[in-house]
Amino acid sequence: MRTLNVAATATALFIGATVSGGLGQATASPSLTQAPPPVPGAIGDVCSHHARVGVDTSTGKQIVCTYMGDRGGWKWVGTVPLIGENEIGTPCSYPSEVGSQTSEGFAVQCDPSSDTWQDGP
Repeated sequence: MRTLNVAATATALFIGATVSGGLGQATASPSLTQAPPPVPGAIGDVCSHHARVGVDTSTGKQIVCTYMGDRGGWKWVGTVPLIGENEIGTPCSYPSEVGSQTSEGFAVQCDPSSDTWQDGP
C-alpha cells in the first residue's frame, strides 16, 4: 500500500544503472526499462492515482497526482522535472538527486535523512 506524504515536495535528478557481469566483475550500463507514458491531464484537474506522473496537455510539463485534503481531493499539480527512473528503497544522493519516477510511472523523492528513494510527493 502506498503511503501519503502531502507535505513533501518533488524535485528531480537521476542517473539509472543496472549492475551486471561475472564473478568478481561488475559493470554499469544504462537501464533499459522505461516508465509507462505519462497520463494526460492538466494542473487542477481531478486525478485518481497518488503520485502518478502525468503531462499537462496544454503546456507539455510534467504533473503529479497529489491529495489536496478533504476539500481539495485528488488533483494534478505541477512539479519540478522528474528525471530518470528509480525504485522505492534504493539509494539516492540528496541534494544532487531529488525527484524521479518508478518503472510503473509513480513519482519518488530522495529522502535527505536516509539517502533512499521514498514514495512521494
